[in-house]
Amino acid sequence: MDMKVIAREMVIFLGIFGILVLIFAIVLLLGEHVIRLQLGQNQWIIDAAALLLVAATAGLTWWL
Repeated sequence: MDMKVIAREMVIFLGIFGILVLIFAIVLLLGEHVIRLQLGQNQWIIDAAALLLVAATAGLTWWL
């Protein structure tokens, strides 16, 4: 393969990967914010709920 083709495919892959990581981070940030509003200011509960949220979204992305 030509180097230009490899470079173009790498840029496309990195762009798609970057967008997916950004969406993942935004979902986690919004989810933690909603959890913080619903459960109050107890830091242990918020951390446990955020951990469950991360595990659920990571499992969902692995499954897809």
